[in-house]
Amino acid sequence: LFGYGHGSLPHKAAWWSTRKWTGQYYRQAHNDVLQVAFELGLVGVLAVLLFVGSVSRATAWGDPLTGAAVAYAVNAQWQFPSYLPHLALTGLCVAALLARRLA
Repeated sequence: LFGYGHGSLPHKAAWWSTRKWTGQYYRQAHNDVLQVAFELGLVGVLAVLLFVGSVSRATAWGDPLTGAAVAYAVNAQWQFPSYLPHLALTGLCVAALLARRLA
């Protein structure tokens, strides 16, 4: 329900790789959704979905900020942009600009 805790995936991955359960050691899940689900559990996934739902109310067809937010979300399905500072800050800025429209 609450996952294994923030930052626990690298520790568990090291444990798995020493037992030869994985071919190599992975520091991230290479997918933000899986990383959040593993570390923060259903509560964390629900919190992320509530955040995305609240920001998505300010989206519109043809809007460049909406396109940037969708590109970030699609990228998060197959990579880990939230763990790279230059991409995470860009994503937060886009979300903040979208959320500003609601105020």
